[in-house]
Amino acid sequence: MKAEPLVRIAALALALLGGTGGRRWLVASGLFLGVAAFGYLPARLPDPLSAAAALLVVAAVAAVVHGSTWPPIASHAALSGLALGLPVILVAAAVLRVERPERVASGALIAAASLSFFAAEGSRANTDAGWRRGALWAGAVALTAGSAGALTFAAGHLPARRFALLAVGVALAAWVPAPLSEWLRARRELLEEVKLGLLPEADVRSLAVPWRRLLEKRFGRADERHEYVTSALKLAVARQQQRRRTGEPLRLRQLELLAFRTRIRRTLDARANRFATGTWEELPADTDTAVEDDESG
Repeated sequence: MKAEPLVRIAALALALLGGTGGRRWLVASGLFLGVAAFGYLPARLPDPLSAAAALLVVAAVAAVVHGSTWPPIASHAALSGLALGLPVILVAAAVLRVERPERVASGALIAAASLSFFAAEGSRANTDAGWRRGALWAGAVALTAGSAGALTFAAGHLPARRFALLAVGVALAAWVPAPLSEWLRARRELLEEVKLGLLPEADVRSLAVPWRRLLEKRFGRADERHEYVTSALKLAVARQQQRRRTGEPLRLRQLELLAFRTRIRRTLDARANRFATGTWEELPADTDTAVEDDESG
């Protein structure tokens, strides 16, 4: 028996064992999955069916290993997708080293665009519960494999530049549903928290939009902003999930709700205390404007 099949089997086993390491194993899992799917010996760009099968292996094993810990927040999922996907892409490019540079680039783009579906749809899957979560994860794996096959077919029929534009467009399109769902969920669920008196309504308008929550001065320092935004978005996820659970799972979701509400309340109390002391750099934007108006008067 040749060495490469043994190496690929060993890499697959190591990728499966990486499940005990959680998110810390994402980069290592990506490397092992890349070797398991593509090997390490030089090869030509595969046919569409072989490409789909290779990415099916990557996505299916990654879903088994990291599905339970995959971030439900779209921006966090993008970072996890980069950590997992970049080693896979590098292995694919290394295997294609006998091809012309444009073919190597096409292979890397196929892997990148296909894995975008895994990262984005995996994020959406972990915002749901029950059979819906399983169905969304199955869809994430199927879209990863299907897009790999379709893009490999396109790579054989399009000029390199046109194919590159197509692959980039597919990768971007893969990320449209997750942020859109996050925006709708945050507005729907967090506005309910406004009615309960937990959150200021102005905060919800910023929390629902990625670039607004990055620029909102009222959210404090970078570490406080991260804690507040993460807790609020996970609270929205937990609220959505609890509607579809009963019994013990419902009780666990309710405990999660209490934990996220406690973190949010602690952050809001700390913010109120800072504003009460009048710390200049942490005052809201409208307060700064009012001070400037007073000085000019």
